[in-house]
Amino acid sequence: MLEPMGEYQVLDLLGKGGMGALDRGYQPSLDREVALKVLSEHLTQNVTYIARFQREARSAASLIHPNVIQIYTIGCEQSINYFAMEFVRGNDLSQHIMKGKRFTTKETLDIVRGVAAALSCAAEVGLIHRDIKPSNIMMTDRGMVKVTDFGLAKSMSSSLTEMGVVVGTANYMSPEQGQGKALDGRTDIYSLGAVFYELVTGRPPFLADQATAVLYMHVYEKPAPPCQLNPDLPPAINDLILQMLAKNPGDRPRSAGDVEARLK
Repeated sequence: MLEPMGEYQVLDLLGKGGMGALDRGYQPSLDREVALKVLSEHLTQNVTYIARFQREARSAASLIHPNVIQIYTIGCEQSINYFAMEFVRGNDLSQHIMKGKRFTTKETLDIVRGVAAALSCAAEVGLIHRDIKPSNIMMTDRGMVKVTDFGLAKSMSSSLTEMGVVVGTANYMSPEQGQGKALDGRTDIYSLGAVFYELVTGRPPFLADQATAVLYMHVYEKPAPPCQLNPDLPPAINDLILQMLAKNPGDRPRSAGDVEARLK
Protein backbone atom coordinates (compact mmCIF):
# COMPACT_ATOMS: atom_id res chain seq x y z
CA MET A 1 0.00 0.00 0.00
CA LEU A 2 1.30 3.48 -0.91
CA GLU A 3 1.37 6.63 1.22
CA PRO A 4 -2.19 7.79 2.08
CA MET A 5 -3.81 10.88 0.58
CA GLY A 6 -5.64 12.53 3.44
CA GLU A 7 -8.33 10.11 4.61
CA TYR A 8 -7.84 7.90 1.54
CA GLN A 9 -5.65 4.83 1.33
CA VAL A 10 -3.84 4.47 -2.01
CA LEU A 11 -4.12 0.88 -3.25
CA ASP A 12 -2.60 0.77 -6.73
CA LEU A 13 -1.94 2.72 -9.92
CA LEU A 14 -4.66 2.74 -12.59
CA GLY A 15 -2.87 4.86 -15.17
CA LYS A 16 -0.70 7.88 -15.95
CA GLY A 17 -1.20 10.92 -18.16
CA GLY A 18 0.48 14.19 -19.02
CA MET A 19 -0.69 15.96 -15.89
CA GLY A 20 -0.48 13.17 -13.34
CA ALA A 21 -1.67 9.76 -12.27
CA LEU A 22 -4.93 8.00 -11.51
CA ASP A 23 -4.88 5.66 -8.51
CA ARG A 24 -7.39 3.28 -7.03
CA GLY A 25 -8.01 4.16 -3.41
CA TYR A 26 -10.14 3.25 -0.44
CA GLN A 27 -12.13 5.47 1.93
CA PRO A 28 -12.41 3.62 5.29
CA SER A 29 -14.99 6.00 6.77
CA LEU A 30 -17.55 5.06 4.10
CA ASP A 31 -16.12 1.65 3.20
CA ARG A 32 -15.90 2.37 -0.52
CA GLU A 33 -13.41 2.35 -3.38
CA VAL A 34 -12.53 5.68 -4.95
CA ALA A 35 -10.45 6.94 -7.84
CA LEU A 36 -7.72 9.40 -6.87
CA LYS A 37 -6.47 11.83 -9.49
CA VAL A 38 -3.03 13.13 -8.48
CA LEU A 39 -1.20 16.06 -10.06
CA SER A 40 2.39 15.23 -11.07
CA GLU A 41 5.05 16.39 -8.62
CA HIS A 42 6.91 18.37 -11.30
CA LEU A 43 3.77 20.49 -11.79
CA THR A 44 3.19 21.32 -8.14
CA GLN A 45 4.95 24.68 -8.52
CA ASN A 46 3.11 25.58 -11.74
CA VAL A 47 0.19 27.78 -10.77
CA THR A 48 -1.44 27.37 -14.21
CA TYR A 49 -1.61 23.59 -13.95
CA ILE A 50 -2.69 23.69 -10.32
CA ALA A 51 -5.50 26.08 -11.26
CA ARG A 52 -6.61 23.84 -14.12
CA PHE A 53 -6.47 20.78 -11.86
CA GLN A 54 -8.57 22.47 -9.19
CA ARG A 55 -10.97 23.84 -11.80
CA GLU A 56 -11.59 20.32 -13.10
CA ALA A 57 -12.55 19.13 -9.63
CA ARG A 58 -14.77 22.12 -8.86
CA SER A 59 -16.42 22.10 -12.30
CA ALA A 60 -17.34 18.43 -12.06
CA ALA A 61 -18.36 18.78 -8.40
CA SER A 62 -20.96 21.37 -9.41
CA LEU A 63 -22.70 18.73 -11.55
CA ILE A 64 -24.92 16.14 -9.90
CA HIS A 65 -26.02 13.80 -12.66
CA PRO A 66 -25.86 10.00 -13.23
CA ASN A 67 -23.90 10.56 -16.48
CA VAL A 68 -21.16 12.65 -14.84
CA ILE A 69 -18.33 11.24 -12.70
CA GLN A 70 -19.04 12.37 -9.14
CA ILE A 71 -16.33 14.29 -7.27
CA TYR A 72 -16.04 13.63 -3.53
CA THR A 73 -13.31 15.94 -2.26
CA ILE A 74 -10.21 17.92 -3.22
CA GLY A 75 -7.06 18.17 -1.13
CA CYS A 76 -3.33 18.73 -0.88
CA GLU A 77 -1.08 16.33 1.04
CA GLN A 78 2.62 17.23 1.46
CA SER A 79 2.46 19.57 -1.56
CA ILE A 80 0.76 16.90 -3.69
CA ASN A 81 -2.58 18.05 -5.11
CA TYR A 82 -5.27 15.42 -5.55
CA PHE A 83 -9.00 14.90 -5.71
CA ALA A 84 -11.11 11.87 -4.96
CA MET A 85 -13.95 10.82 -7.22
CA GLU A 86 -16.34 8.02 -8.02
CA PHE A 87 -14.60 4.76 -8.92
CA VAL A 88 -16.00 3.35 -12.15
CA ARG A 89 -15.46 -0.25 -13.16
CA GLY A 90 -15.17 -0.27 -16.93
CA ASN A 91 -13.23 1.27 -19.83
CA ASP A 92 -13.37 4.54 -21.68
CA LEU A 93 -14.84 4.64 -25.17
CA SER A 94 -11.43 5.00 -26.85
CA GLN A 95 -10.33 1.66 -25.38
CA HIS A 96 -13.40 -0.04 -26.83
CA ILE A 97 -12.75 1.58 -30.22
CA MET A 98 -9.06 0.56 -30.24
CA LYS A 99 -10.11 -3.03 -29.57
CA GLY A 100 -12.28 -2.88 -32.67
CA LYS A 101 -15.64 -3.04 -30.91
CA ARG A 102 -18.56 -2.07 -33.12
CA PHE A 103 -21.60 -0.84 -31.26
CA THR A 104 -25.14 -1.61 -32.33
CA THR A 105 -27.37 1.27 -33.34
CA LYS A 106 -29.19 1.10 -30.02
CA GLU A 107 -25.93 1.04 -28.05
CA THR A 108 -24.64 4.01 -30.02
CA LEU A 109 -27.79 6.03 -29.43
CA ASP A 110 -27.66 5.21 -25.72
CA ILE A 111 -24.03 6.38 -25.51
CA VAL A 112 -24.61 9.64 -27.35
CA ARG A 113 -27.82 10.30 -25.44
CA GLY A 114 -25.99 9.78 -22.13
CA VAL A 115 -23.28 12.27 -23.08
CA ALA A 116 -25.90 14.74 -24.31
CA ALA A 117 -27.71 14.42 -20.97
CA ALA A 118 -24.46 15.19 -19.12
CA LEU A 119 -23.80 18.21 -21.35
CA SER A 120 -27.35 19.42 -20.84
CA CYS A 121 -26.80 19.26 -17.08
CA ALA A 122 -23.53 21.20 -17.47
CA ALA A 123 -25.30 23.85 -19.54
CA GLU A 124 -27.85 24.34 -16.76
CA VAL A 125 -25.04 25.53 -14.46
CA GLY A 126 -23.36 27.51 -17.25
CA LEU A 127 -20.51 25.11 -18.10
CA ILE A 128 -19.14 23.94 -21.44
CA HIS A 129 -16.80 20.93 -21.44
CA ARG A 130 -14.57 21.85 -24.43
CA ASP A 131 -12.91 18.42 -24.71
CA ILE A 132 -15.56 15.83 -25.52
CA LYS A 133 -13.78 12.81 -27.03
CA PRO A 134 -13.89 9.01 -26.63
CA SER A 135 -11.22 8.92 -23.90
CA ASN A 136 -13.35 11.26 -21.76
CA ILE A 137 -16.43 9.04 -22.02
CA MET A 138 -16.42 6.13 -19.58
CA MET A 139 -18.51 3.00 -20.05
CA THR A 140 -19.23 1.12 -16.84
CA ASP A 141 -19.42 -2.67 -16.77
CA ARG A 142 -23.21 -2.23 -16.63
CA GLY A 143 -23.29 -0.07 -19.74
CA MET A 144 -23.76 3.30 -18.01
CA VAL A 145 -22.17 6.34 -19.67
CA LYS A 146 -20.05 8.64 -17.49
CA VAL A 147 -18.48 11.88 -18.78
CA THR A 148 -15.18 12.74 -17.13
CA ASP A 149 -12.25 15.18 -17.33
CA PHE A 150 -13.66 18.67 -16.92
CA GLY A 151 -10.12 20.08 -16.89
CA LEU A 152 -10.87 22.35 -19.86
CA ALA A 153 -14.37 23.25 -18.74
CA LYS A 154 -15.25 26.94 -18.68
CA SER A 155 -18.24 28.92 -17.60
CA MET A 156 -20.16 30.25 -20.58
CA SER A 157 -19.93 33.80 -19.28
CA SER A 158 -16.12 33.77 -19.08
CA SER A 159 -15.56 31.81 -22.30
CA LEU A 160 -17.49 34.37 -24.31
CA THR A 161 -14.72 36.88 -23.68
CA GLU A 162 -11.80 34.43 -24.03
CA MET A 163 -10.71 34.58 -27.64
CA GLY A 164 -7.52 33.58 -29.44
CA VAL A 165 -6.93 30.53 -27.21
CA VAL A 166 -7.10 27.09 -28.84
CA VAL A 167 -7.95 24.20 -26.50
CA GLY A 168 -9.28 20.71 -27.10
CA THR A 169 -8.35 17.63 -29.16
CA ALA A 170 -7.95 18.06 -32.93
CA ASN A 171 -10.02 15.08 -34.13
CA TYR A 172 -13.06 16.30 -32.18
CA MET A 173 -12.55 20.06 -32.14
CA SER A 174 -15.21 22.42 -33.45
CA PRO A 175 -14.34 24.95 -36.18
CA GLU A 176 -14.70 27.82 -33.73
CA GLN A 177 -12.35 26.09 -31.29
CA GLY A 178 -9.77 25.58 -34.04
CA GLN A 179 -9.94 29.28 -34.86
CA GLY A 180 -9.67 30.40 -31.24
CA LYS A 181 -13.08 32.06 -31.34
CA ALA A 182 -15.53 32.63 -28.51
CA LEU A 183 -17.37 29.46 -27.53
CA ASP A 184 -20.75 28.43 -26.21
CA GLY A 185 -22.43 25.07 -25.60
CA ARG A 186 -22.73 24.36 -29.32
CA THR A 187 -18.99 23.60 -29.49
CA ASP A 188 -19.66 20.52 -27.33
CA ILE A 189 -22.47 19.51 -29.70
CA TYR A 190 -19.98 19.54 -32.59
CA SER A 191 -17.46 17.45 -30.63
CA LEU A 192 -20.18 14.98 -29.67
CA GLY A 193 -21.17 14.86 -33.35
CA ALA A 194 -17.59 13.87 -34.21
CA VAL A 195 -17.71 11.07 -31.61
CA PHE A 196 -21.13 10.01 -32.96
CA TYR A 197 -19.66 9.93 -36.47
CA GLU A 198 -16.80 7.69 -35.33
CA LEU A 199 -19.13 5.29 -33.53
CA VAL A 200 -21.23 4.66 -36.64
CA THR A 201 -18.41 4.66 -39.22
CA GLY A 202 -15.35 3.41 -37.32
CA ARG A 203 -13.31 6.59 -37.93
CA PRO A 204 -13.41 10.31 -37.04
CA PRO A 205 -14.88 12.70 -39.63
CA PHE A 206 -11.42 13.99 -40.63
CA LEU A 207 -8.03 12.26 -40.69
CA ALA A 208 -4.56 13.68 -41.40
CA ASP A 209 -0.98 13.21 -40.21
CA GLN A 210 -0.77 16.66 -38.60
CA ALA A 211 -3.18 18.18 -36.07
CA THR A 212 -3.07 21.48 -37.97
CA ALA A 213 -4.30 19.74 -41.11
CA VAL A 214 -7.18 18.16 -39.17
CA LEU A 215 -8.11 21.57 -37.74
CA TYR A 216 -8.08 23.04 -41.26
CA MET A 217 -10.52 20.35 -42.42
CA HIS A 218 -12.82 20.98 -39.46
CA VAL A 219 -12.94 24.65 -40.42
CA TYR A 220 -13.16 24.45 -44.21
CA GLU A 221 -14.09 20.96 -45.47
CA LYS A 222 -17.29 18.95 -45.36
CA PRO A 223 -17.14 15.44 -43.92
CA ALA A 224 -18.24 12.52 -46.05
CA PRO A 225 -21.82 11.69 -45.08
CA PRO A 226 -21.62 8.84 -42.56
CA CYS A 227 -24.11 6.82 -44.63
CA GLN A 228 -21.43 6.57 -47.35
CA LEU A 229 -19.21 4.67 -44.91
CA ASN A 230 -22.10 2.82 -43.26
CA PRO A 231 -24.86 2.09 -45.82
CA ASP A 232 -27.03 0.51 -43.11
CA LEU A 233 -27.22 3.76 -41.16
CA PRO A 234 -30.81 5.06 -40.83
CA PRO A 235 -31.28 8.38 -42.68
CA ALA A 236 -32.50 10.18 -39.55
CA ILE A 237 -29.23 9.37 -37.73
CA ASN A 238 -27.15 10.38 -40.74
CA ASP A 239 -28.96 13.73 -40.90
CA LEU A 240 -28.60 14.40 -37.16
CA ILE A 241 -24.86 13.73 -37.23
CA LEU A 242 -24.35 16.08 -40.18
CA GLN A 243 -26.39 18.77 -38.43
CA MET A 244 -24.29 18.40 -35.28
CA LEU A 245 -21.19 18.79 -37.48
CA ALA A 246 -22.39 21.98 -39.16
CA LYS A 247 -19.61 24.56 -39.56
CA ASN A 248 -21.86 27.38 -38.41
CA PRO A 249 -22.92 26.92 -34.76
CA GLY A 250 -26.29 28.43 -35.65
CA ASP A 251 -27.00 25.49 -37.97
CA ARG A 252 -26.48 22.89 -35.25
CA PRO A 253 -29.11 21.72 -32.75
CA ARG A 254 -29.74 24.58 -30.32
CA SER A 255 -28.63 22.66 -27.24
CA ALA A 256 -27.50 19.29 -25.91
CA GLY A 257 -31.03 18.95 -24.55
CA ASP A 258 -32.35 19.16 -28.11
CA VAL A 259 -29.96 16.39 -29.18
CA GLU A 260 -31.07 14.26 -26.25
CA ALA A 261 -34.75 14.79 -27.12
CA ARG A 262 -34.23 13.85 -30.76
CA LEU A 263 -32.37 10.69 -29.78
CA LYS A 264 -35.22 9.67 -27.50
